[in-house]
Amino acid sequence: MDLKKSSKCKNMNKIILYYQNVQSLTNKMDELSIILHNNYIDPHFICFSEHHLKDTELSKTSFKGYTFAAGYCRENSPGGGVCIFTKNNLVHQTIDLSKYCSEKLLEICAIRYQLKSFKLIILCVYKPPTGNLKQFYVLMENILNYLLKPSVTFLICGDKY
Repeated sequence: MDLKKSSKCKNMNKIILYYQNVQSLTNKMDELSIILHNNYIDPHFICFSEHHLKDTELSKTSFKGYTFAAGYCRENSPGGGVCIFTKNNLVHQTIDLSKYCSEKLLEICAIRYQLKSFKLIILCVYKPPTGNLKQFYVLMENILNYLLKPSVTFLICGDKY
């Protein structure tokens, strides 16, 4: 997939990312919409950890002006999960990191975004408190080595208990 910027983002000289551990997205949608729109934050990217949603619920989740870009949902236990939303006018590519995800150890999703001379990979990470810290670091190192390319900037947001 070719990554191209929207005409509305030609002069984008700063990137705004909003991150929050929401501890259940379901009951906070209205509050988050107010925070994002009425406080003039206007982020390009929104990242959440601990959204507590299943795949079918997350794919139906939306915020005005934003598109669901990437996510991870637990299959076998409640809670957890991470996701990224992008402004509707931004072209991005979802990066499949599912082979690195492990419930209650490392929950992660990522997207690639590119301007003319700027390549950005955004990772949203959750390390649950019950997970083994050494295993978490090994998996994170494997992911970063997998994604590492010349002139790529990483923006990593997340929550490690």
